[in-house]
Amino acid sequence: MRWFFHVLSIELRKTISYRLDFWLNLIGSVLSQFAVSYFLWKSIFEYNNVAEIRGYTFPAMIFYFFTAPFIEKATLGDGETGLSREIYDGGLSKLLLYPISTFGYKFAQSLAGTFIYITQYLLGLLIYVLFIGSLESFSIGAQSIFLFLLLILLARVISFLLQVTLESVAFWADNVWSLMVMLPF
Repeated sequence: MRWFFHVLSIELRKTISYRLDFWLNLIGSVLSQFAVSYFLWKSIFEYNNVAEIRGYTFPAMIFYFFTAPFIEKATLGDGETGLSREIYDGGLSKLLLYPISTFGYKFAQSLAGTFIYITQYLLGLLIYVLFIGSLESFSIGAQSIFLFLLLILLARVISFLLQVTLESVAFWADNVWSLMVMLPF
């Protein structure tokens, strides 16, 4: 298992080394989705002149739309594992020679992105609390946080297995991009 954490550490350092991409990804995708949902729901609540819609208050709705993009990124990763590319260019044979599990190696690589997105979420949560409001209306305890992180990890495992299964078709097909597009997420 020591090699797993070593690969994970290398991937984390590699991801963080591209700092501009790291911040543009956070600001560009998440902030734009958040801004659109914030102003959309603000106008819906003001137009209907209500404090609650189907059990959601405005702060609860905004918190949901703040959290959803981070969860999506943490569970889906970058959308592919790179296995098909390594099959096409022959890089997989190098991995098969290592005395470690190829799929374990690929999973450690993909899990690094999940850790990055969770870190971005925690940073964004801090900014959310500082500028938008507190989380007092939500009952978030240690058990909830543990279950949240566990479910993100399990969702990442399922997503990884689906991606690897479809990318493994590259042994027989010339292009698996269309299969990756058909994934239900």
